[in-house]
Amino acid sequence: MSLVLFLVYCIYGIPSTILYLIVIYTIVVKRRTIFAGSFYLVYLNLLVVDLVTYLNTYINLKPREIPGIAEYFVDIEFKIPPYRFFIMLSFACYHLQASKFKKDYPS
Repeated sequence: MSLVLFLVYCIYGIPSTILYLIVIYTIVVKRRTIFAGSFYLVYLNLLVVDLVTYLNTYINLKPREIPGIAEYFVDIEFKIPPYRFFIMLSFACYHLQASKFKKDYPS
């Protein structure tokens, strides 16, 4: 079942990533002419954060769900110390994503 979920994740994730890259490329190339407003700069930052979040999730969480290779990801941060960067990045991405939906109400 988890392999099926992983395949579904790839089926919608890979085309979405390609579309994200096309939009990022278009905004960067046409930034001086069509996309000169500050809204597009903010939107570009959101696109990059979403793309980094997706890629980090793919590296950090999804391989642990595949039964055949899950055993290699047990305590991987101790076996491969640079992998800790991806774990730290997953927490940073969580807080960046959560802050987009947070509403500040006076208490």
